[in-house]
Amino acid sequence: MLRLVLTVALAAATHAANIVVIGDSWGDEGRNDFEKVVSTHSNKTVFNGAISGSTAQQWLDNIGNGYLKKWVSEPDVETVWVTLGGNDAQWLLPGCGLQGRTPENCTDMVIQNVTSIFNNLFGFIHSANPKARIVGFGYDILGFGKNTGCKIDAEWLFPACKMDPTCINTQFVKLQHNLWEPLASKLPYVDTVNLLGTLQTDGNVSGAAIGKPVISQWSPEVLIQSDCIHPTIGAGFVDIFTAFWDLYFAKL
Repeated sequence: MLRLVLTVALAAATHAANIVVIGDSWGDEGRNDFEKVVSTHSNKTVFNGAISGSTAQQWLDNIGNGYLKKWVSEPDVETVWVTLGGNDAQWLLPGCGLQGRTPENCTDMVIQNVTSIFNNLFGFIHSANPKARIVGFGYDILGFGKNTGCKIDAEWLFPACKMDPTCINTQFVKLQHNLWEPLASKLPYVDTVNLLGTLQTDGNVSGAAIGKPVISQWSPEVLIQSDCIHPTIGAGFVDIFTAFWDLYFAKL
């Protein structure tokens, strides 16, 4: 079913954008805030093809339809922001935890899986447009303490953590440190920025700084949507994308 959705969604006309966005709901739900931040700071334009709920595996499975290659190979494309990995984790972690494996072991399994997918996906993008930079980051600290539903989700993902923020966040930050950072060191056309702690910093969590989150706490509830995993539109996403701009795009 999602293959059909991806095929339809990607059937877009050619564009003249400088920044292409592919990936999941952080790109999809945050599209307006991202474009506003970019337009506030520059004359660069954005083509956003992110699809909520999509996984890295699904994007890789769909490269044969030709749309991704068309998007990234347009002559004005300078940067491809890839926001993926979270939904892969959401699908893979529960089954692992129910087998009685440790949070560390389950997270390492996810990282290994997504790293393999990213290597293939990034290689495809690079071959389609060798001059474009690929960039991404490992999200930010989430907000599983916000409501009952969030707590249920957290226990489903990491049952052994028993809703302990330190236990869950220690695993979650590996999407940055064990996934994006090694790939950026290995592949000369891939970049990353560490935005962990951005929402905590804006929410005045003591000891937090951008790139240095307080692992023992969630992101502030006021900056997290009720689904626990997305920054608020018009506030939390603006914080994330402003930091993204300042730490990455402004330095290009």
